[in-house]
Amino acid sequence: MVNNKRFTYLFLVIGMLFLSAIISCRSVRSYNSKPLKNQAFASEKDKVDIDVRVYHVNDSLTRIYYKISTENLLFKRIDTTSNFYANLLVGCKILPEINSRTIIDSASVGLSFKFPEQGKDKFVEGVFSLKVKPANFAYVDLWVIDNYKNLKHSNPVAINKKSKNVGQYYMIYTNNKINYTNNFFAGDIARIESNVNQGQIIYVDCFFKEFGPALPPFSTAKPDEFKYKPDSTFSIRLEKSVELTMPTRGFYHLRSSSTEQSGLSLFTFEKAYPGVKDIGEMINCTRYIMNKVEFDNCKNSSDQKLCIDNFWLAIGGSNERAKELLRKYYNRVMEANKAYTSYTQGWKTDRGMIFVNFGDPVNLYRSKNEEIWIYGPETDVNSLKFIFKKTENPFSDNDYILQRSYIYQAPWFDMVDYWRQGRVILDK
Repeated sequence: MVNNKRFTYLFLVIGMLFLSAIISCRSVRSYNSKPLKNQAFASEKDKVDIDVRVYHVNDSLTRIYYKISTENLLFKRIDTTSNFYANLLVGCKILPEINSRTIIDSASVGLSFKFPEQGKDKFVEGVFSLKVKPANFAYVDLWVIDNYKNLKHSNPVAINKKSKNVGQYYMIYTNNKINYTNNFFAGDIARIESNVNQGQIIYVDCFFKEFGPALPPFSTAKPDEFKYKPDSTFSIRLEKSVELTMPTRGFYHLRSSSTEQSGLSLFTFEKAYPGVKDIGEMINCTRYIMNKVEFDNCKNSSDQKLCIDNFWLAIGGSNERAKELLRKYYNRVMEANKAYTSYTQGWKTDRGMIFVNFGDPVNLYRSKNEEIWIYGPETDVNSLKFIFKKTENPFSDNDYILQRSYIYQAPWFDMVDYWRQGRVILDK
């Protein structure tokens, strides 16, 4: 006999998925203000990745470095004899609060460039120099308009000038190229510079803890507490620059003060990061839709690749559908890694867990210390609502904790069932 409560939840979840598919983009809003006008939020096929690095040269001057992926830009040519060109307007504005109408400083520039040649890097880079006075927090909104598509993309990033010990007073390079994410592979050489902290003794805390996936949204179990005690510590002097060889796992946390915890964190992730290619990692991040027996069998299997392939084939029902489901799931893992990584991979975080299982919310409300994700019609009391509270830690400004509740148990398992039936709507 069908459980009526679970059937109602499943019907609601299925309806929300279809609604999400019909709506080509999500709405991102802030509290106490109207949605930004003339703001076009791109669908997946139009999404443009924007990386931002904030570097405080001194107490008044801040440089905003940006890298824009050219993958989904529109390139046109004037006639059949000319090259294909993209046409962008790129700008940034410093705001006292996220989505505030008050602008502290701003700048913009027009860009026109040829389609990347085969084998060339598929991105364009630049920098803005703006005036930012010392303050605990502000925001830089880096935006890009693709003039040919008439689409606007943006990436708001927190600015932290709380003290000269924070990570944004450091510039990071890998192979003489700007590192925008503080993410590295094992054995990479990280080159670190700091105009303000030059000549200082830098304390390097080493953390080698391996973090597990987020607990389910209805869990009452206490999460594994992350203690700030490092596994080891050493010190270096920062002259003009200093180089560090990244460990095989874990992360380094650099402090210019022996009494402060805040500083610069450099992370080691898998070679394919933010994507997933390692079989062991593929099994790990599929834990959200596997039961314990399946997970243990895959982890202990002598042929892990065959085991994970058979899992997807079983829920897909055919090779072609299994490949589509696999592609969708691991694409979500990759997007979670890009957007929600803190001191651990994005898919392991609370926001990453919800995103991987449920996908993009229909509405997303964002304030200084909170995000609210809504699945379903905004005015429907039965719509799912997830509330994430920002938590302060010295390693990341991107750490949010879900307010867990037993009310999520039925929708969670219904969505897991939906995945396991191979019925999740496939991206086109």
